Amino acid sequence: MDPYGEMLEASWEAYATLFANAKDEDALLEAIRKVVNATKLDLNSKAVVIQARDTRPSGLALAQALTDGLNAFEAESTDYEIKTTPQLHYLVRCLNTQDTSSPYGVPTEQGYYEKMASAFKQLMQGKKKQSRLTVDCANGVGAPKLAELLKYLGDDHLEIRIVNSDINTPNKLNYQVCHRKRVS
Repeated sequence: MDPYGEMLEASWEAYATLFANAKDEDALLEAIRKVVNATKLDLNSKAVVIQARDTRPSGLALAQALTDGLNAFEAESTDYEIKTTPQLHYLVRCLNTQDTSSPYGVPTEQGYYEKMASAFKQLMQGKKKQSRLTVDCANGVGAPKLAELLKYLGDDHLEIRIVNSDINTPNKLNYQVCHRKRVS
């Protein structure tokens, strides 16, 4: 992710591929050396990383592997636990603009909900209430996070019905998700 919480810059895709394709520890170390040299990274500057995960069964193991890697490099890290990708992007941007003249927002999940709800209410101001919207959350992280966001939105502007919200059954992720049939 970039400093403003956006997606990984395209120029870093090749580096990520280099790391992912390393066959062993020696190849990974060589890949790291190449990236450090190519980007002129300052290895004396301490890395600060925030992380979060979704509700997939592999999430905890992947988060632990990341934590182990960050600890090996003596990086400062904070685990924000279960978050959606937009929430993680929001947190990155808030933290990176926190002590600037234009802070983006409060770097908490509550800050995220408040900012999104405020923007939606402003957008809907003066408009009639929309019909009900059904959101298929595919039994993933979006279900509990959308349910929480709804507490901030209220139902003055839009009624939202959440379906497929079981995040506690590991094999249900994406199971029987509603699919629209494409009409030609």
